[in-house]
Amino acid sequence: MLQGCPCSGLLFAAVSDPILRAQVKAAGDQYLLKACADDLGHAFRALRSLRPMADLFLRVAKKSNLKLKPTKCVLIICEEATPSLQFKVRRWLMEAIPSFCNVKIMNVGVYLGFAVGPRAGTMQWAAPVAKWRSRAEAISSSGATSWVASKLYCTRAAPVLTYKC
Repeated sequence: MLQGCPCSGLLFAAVSDPILRAQVKAAGDQYLLKACADDLGHAFRALRSLRPMADLFLRVAKKSNLKLKPTKCVLIICEEATPSLQFKVRRWLMEAIPSFCNVKIMNVGVYLGFAVGPRAGTMQWAAPVAKWRSRAEAISSSGATSWVASKLYCTRAAPVLTYKC
């Protein structure tokens, strides 16, 4: 099927729904799943809960050729991700789930454009503030009259800071 085909969304939903239901069943009540299109967010109470999910992803990949890309995945740890802790988690992954050993281990990740995790606070606004600053500086240096500059600021720069609200 080609991207842009009118049936793509319907077929994706038909294929992904049983997979999502199987994920909920595999993890039980020790977990939270959020899904939007092909982006998945999982929250586990313990690292060992990742094992049944990994088994499910591997079974799905064999049957459907829908593959998880561990290098695009982020394992967010809700305590300080010190090098020592990252090493321990990586070692556990290599022993328990070798196919997942390339995930990023961090205190923050981005899901659907929002920073999540214990270190998300400062990261959440970094990109919007940088974009706002860039647009405000461009307006300032444009040589526009104050009336035009104020209109540009209100329509081009200020709205950037409301995207994440």
